Amino acid sequence: MTARPIFVHSLFRSGSTYVFGAFRRSAAGYWCYQEPLNEFVRHVADAPHRLLEIDAHDRALLRHPTMDKPYFWEFYQIRDAIAPLFRKEFSYDTFFTARTDPSFPALKSYLQCLIDNARGRPLLQCCRSFGRIAALRDAFAGTHIHLWRNPHDQWWSYQVGDYFDATTQLILNAADTPPILAAVKEICGVLDFHDRDVESEIAHARRHRLASRESYLSFYALWMYSFLQSEKVADLSINIDSLSTSNAYRQHILASLANQGIDALDFSDCSSAQAQFSANDIAFFTEAEERVHALFQIHSPATGPLEPALMLRAEHKPAAHENLAELAESATRARRVALREIDTLAATQRQVAGQQAMLAESHKVAETRGEELALARAQLVQLEGDIQRVQVQLQASENEVSNRRAQLTAKSEELSDATFRLGALGNELAAMQESAEQLQNEAIKAGARIEELNRDVNKWWAMADGLDRHLKAVYATRSWRVTAPLRRIAAALKI
Repeated sequence: MTARPIFVHSLFRSGSTYVFGAFRRSAAGYWCYQEPLNEFVRHVADAPHRLLEIDAHDRALLRHPTMDKPYFWEFYQIRDAIAPLFRKEFSYDTFFTARTDPSFPALKSYLQCLIDNARGRPLLQCCRSFGRIAALRDAFAGTHIHLWRNPHDQWWSYQVGDYFDATTQLILNAADTPPILAAVKEICGVLDFHDRDVESEIAHARRHRLASRESYLSFYALWMYSFLQSEKVADLSINIDSLSTSNAYRQHILASLANQGIDALDFSDCSSAQAQFSANDIAFFTEAEERVHALFQIHSPATGPLEPALMLRAEHKPAAHENLAELAESATRARRVALREIDTLAATQRQVAGQQAMLAESHKVAETRGEELALARAQLVQLEGDIQRVQVQLQASENEVSNRRAQLTAKSEELSDATFRLGALGNELAAMQESAEQLQNEAIKAGARIEELNRDVNKWWAMADGLDRHLKAVYATRSWRVTAPLRRIAAALKI
């Protein structure tokens, strides 16, 4: 059965990669997941080989410790199990989800799959969990650690690139943003933008980067919200600044972890950058922080009081530098950021110069197009005249069509009447044909009767002729002549 999981909750640039590395190199055999809610994990479904990518330049720029394996190596080992489960909205869209939200079961299933497939005690190092840390604490037993850093150094560490400021905008654009953060979003002018492609959302935020004051104000609001929410539910709070500078604090943290059954860790090489800030720097920070504190005071029933957080922050405030090597390192880091900004500005200027050249070329093209447009306008005037003439012809044609339609309607009515009459005549013709057939039958019968009568007549005529000949023969006999006087006497007597 998998051992109880360990969750490390933090913001970006708080030493979380160092802590992840410390667990991964431990002889205890922890199975370590680096940022399970990172949008890069989405490639497990479409291009899992990308989980093995290592960018040495980015690692040096971010001051990440050297890794013997890629950041997402553990994800790659169980890619088939998690590929159907990871969703784009895990990273930012549902950043502030509660356990009762409809979206939470999918997130829980994904994280549970990571835990179930771990090949050692699972560690989940999360930089995108503070908005739902209470829901995760309720859903997953185990140890929950809050890792945090002083906000001044942390914000400056954000400036190593434009990605981290972009994530601030994406978090503030999440669904169900708490009222305090919605107010901060409005104050800082963070634009609403949502897309099915998270890279498009990040690119939009990069194109609409906040000015320095709004950048720190929005960052510090997230820092304070994260601190308050995480401290409520965490089993252990670790400040990376004190872990870097105080051996006593390191031993205290190791002992606290051991009480949670977490051992075989070595933090002796922990080194979180801590810069020296001038009075002007502090004034810049303080102005934004006081505005954020005022907003949190307004929303204190939902977020909780600030005093414990401010006291704990003051307790772990980095000490002033006395080591010239540390000062030199801080200056070197500042120069690196400045050089990066110079490079970015130079690239932008080159891009602008290219665009200006394209614009000049466009002006030339526009002049040519203007001449073509004038000619086109003259042709258009001519075409308009042609159109008017065609419209007149069309109107005449429409009138002719109307007349033809009227004539067609009349002819249609005549055709309908003729069709009706033709139908009546057809009925009469059928009746007459039927009557003719009857008469023909009767004529045939009459003809047969006539032939029969003719035969009878011929027979009777033959008989009459035979009798006539017989009578004539009788008349011609001597006896007939001798008896003639007797016949006359008989006839006289009858009279």
